[in-house]
Amino acid sequence: MDLRELDEPRVDGLVVSQRLKRTGNTFPSTIAWLILLVFSMSTTTTTRRRHMVAAALSPKVAVLGGTGRLGRATVLELLKNDIPVSCLVRPSSSVPSDWPSDKVTVVRGELMDGAGKPSAAVVDVLNGCTHCVAVYGATRKTKISDFWDQSVEDTDPTHAKQLNYESMKALVEACKQTNCSQILRITGKGEDPTSFFSVLINGLGSFAKGWNYEGEQVLREQNDVDYTIIRPGIMKEDYPPPPKDDGKPVELEYLELAENGGDLPVSAVSYQQIAQLLVDCILNQQSKRVTVTAMNVKGKPALPTVKERVQALHPDSRKFPKSLIDEHKMAVYKAATRVTAVVTVLLVGLIKLIFF
Repeated sequence: MDLRELDEPRVDGLVVSQRLKRTGNTFPSTIAWLILLVFSMSTTTTTRRRHMVAAALSPKVAVLGGTGRLGRATVLELLKNDIPVSCLVRPSSSVPSDWPSDKVTVVRGELMDGAGKPSAAVVDVLNGCTHCVAVYGATRKTKISDFWDQSVEDTDPTHAKQLNYESMKALVEACKQTNCSQILRITGKGEDPTSFFSVLINGLGSFAKGWNYEGEQVLREQNDVDYTIIRPGIMKEDYPPPPKDDGKPVELEYLELAENGGDLPVSAVSYQQIAQLLVDCILNQQSKRVTVTAMNVKGKPALPTVKERVQALHPDSRKFPKSLIDEHKMAVYKAATRVTAVVTVLLVGLIKLIFF
């Protein structure tokens, strides 16, 4: 199909009257206006359909967080598949030397402006792109003062609330401005606020897991921008490690995908595996509006390749909790209270041993 045909339904009366003349039909004016109304109602859907078809036929990808380890692997994997790439790079970051300057467009700037809106640089890097890969995340460490001064989450631009949550709202707004049709976001398992990893990462990392989940919900609530949310395991440079030369048979692992954010045992995954998964999702329409857990598991896969596993995905069908940030915070506060109580008892006991 010629993509220009997707633009044909328009809302001006001239087009309607010209079509009526071409067909030789004469309808009452009421019928003509009904047709015009139908065209008007379908304009948004038609425009969206055109962008979806264009994205499937000729993707161009903007990468946010491209200078990190996962970001660099993703950029190189996109280039390997001859997909044009634009990257947003912070003014203080260096451009990786393995990015060919003639194939990677670099835009310097921050994610958001001072008012929590998308920066001009983000809009610039998204212009002409069909997909946006967001592989950045908050790395801020929790400070003791955060527990009684929670206003820091709204004032510190490096806080997890800003980078993992508020930036998602800004990114959606920028995608709507530039007709970028799909956001691919890397997060992590975070629906169980009381799990050991959730409490540990939230407690040490400014509630990074809690705000990651809130950012996921921003994407899931959108109708005008599609999403792919990937929850990988513990990412490492090289995985799996080389087999030991001990004569024992090695049980092979493969990257399993659980749709609907399904639960899988936490495992190590390589940056390269997730980069390849991102590219497979970009090249397959079945990845739209899905939340996927990606972990390495042992055994024989039902489908032999990651590409086939991506093609077998279905859109999210379960109802995700609307918000979990309060539960994440409460779990950390309870854990901190228990730790404080234990430390206090130990100190009291130590003082008694020394002085009494």
